Amino acid sequence: MSWNRPFTFDRVVRLVIRLAILAGGIWLINLLRSALLPFALGLLLAYLLEPAVRFFQVRLKFRNRIVSLFTVLALVGLVIGGIFAALTPLVVHETTDLYYLVRRYVENAEWTSGELPHQLQERIREFLRDDDILSLLDPKTLGDAAKTILPRLWVVVSDSYSALAGLLGLLIILLYVIFILADYDKLINGWKAFLPAKQSGQVEALATDFTSAMGVYFRAQSLIALCNALMFALGFWLIGLPLGIVLGLLVGLLNLVPYLQNLGIIPAAFLALMRSLETGQSFWLLLALVLVVFAVVGIVEQVILTPRIMGHATGLNPAFILLSLSIWGSLLGLLGLVIALPLTTVMVSYYRRFLLPEWQSWSPPPSAGEIAGEAAGEQTGETSGKIRNDNDDDSGKGSV
Repeated sequence: MSWNRPFTFDRVVRLVIRLAILAGGIWLINLLRSALLPFALGLLLAYLLEPAVRFFQVRLKFRNRIVSLFTVLALVGLVIGGIFAALTPLVVHETTDLYYLVRRYVENAEWTSGELPHQLQERIREFLRDDDILSLLDPKTLGDAAKTILPRLWVVVSDSYSALAGLLGLLIILLYVIFILADYDKLINGWKAFLPAKQSGQVEALATDFTSAMGVYFRAQSLIALCNALMFALGFWLIGLPLGIVLGLLVGLLNLVPYLQNLGIIPAAFLALMRSLETGQSFWLLLALVLVVFAVVGIVEQVILTPRIMGHATGLNPAFILLSLSIWGSLLGLLGLVIALPLTTVMVSYYRRFLLPEWQSWSPPPSAGEIAGEAAGEQTGETSGKIRNDNDDDSGKGSV
């Protein structure tokens, strides 16, 4: 596209067709997002695990890539299983205590906090009176529900495609991870053979920018989210929140999507209320401590973790990142949150490589006044040149 060319009818039609193709692509992705989400998550996990697989294959001399792949998956499974095994007793104990606290708060109208408005506490009670919410915290209800539901689970699943898809979602993602990692190099480089010769250079340039930015971003953001999870868990445990360690880990891992961890302020404030009712501590003091934990983790992330781990991977302003997450999340839901930064990075790269140079080299056509001025200047130059030539001729004659 050249901005120096006039916008003819054919050019406008081609531009409209391109915009229509872009809108149709977004509509199609939105239509198929439930099917594309497992693939996007599988691709992301495969991208994160590829360095570990390559380490076993190259550094540790595992000749077969499949052996390296399943070794990494086994190690990841052991780590996740160990974390669950370590946290399960703590979660059961703290969930039981929290259940009795919530039940007492709901049933005893006199057990209130004098630091919060009465109407606000009544709304909180109405929300907590829902049997579904209380059952989520009741260990006995969970045990009875498991005994009742598990024998009938297959019958329900076999009659519901959506339930079957939900049950097999993790398995589908795991299969995507295995298949992508098994032929990772072919998938990463093989797509170039399907490009038209005219557009191959532009597309490969965009792919290079995308790879260099996202290669750092996804792995770095995962490491930052893990560090945040540990810091939140430690902070909530120190101030004594119920389920503080579990909530801290979950809130920190929400940072896999930038700024999503701030949603954790709401459950943290509720747990601070339960803690104040149990111990008699000031709710506002506990809430201030919760905000201090969020502030400290945010400062450490922005001042230390992000510059050292992330650097300037995407080159995007934080406000622009938040805007892109909001737009793509509104258009495509959870899938949009996963692919927001890759899509935004590609669009910014296309603008910088192809549109910005043309805008900088573009100059507006001369106005009528400028054309008239140039013509007058040319006439003045011709007249002065003619007078200069006549004077030269006269001086030559005089000298003879």
